[in-house]
Amino acid sequence: MATEYLQYKVEVSWNEETQRAVARIPTLAISDEGPDGIVAIESLRSTLAFHLQRLLDEGKPLPESDEGSGAFLRVLRPALVPAGRAEPARRA
Repeated sequence: MATEYLQYKVEVSWNEETQRAVARIPTLAISDEGPDGIVAIESLRSTLAFHLQRLLDEGKPLPESDEGSGAFLRVLRPALVPAGRAEPARRA
């Protein structure tokens, strides 16, 4: 059986007001922040895993993976592993 992954496009920006980096997944309308882009993406991993697991817990379907070019956060499908297990972001 092949391992199933989901991937979602990530956008990182700088918030001048808070002086923090913000990483967001527009498809899912979730975001997290950190002192820099790397930490913001690391925080977003946990937020993504929690979000996907909650969708499953509530009986809702998981959103389809994003496609195209750019930076993506790739995670194992939550039904297959405990929440929180993710792979590093990659560039397509």
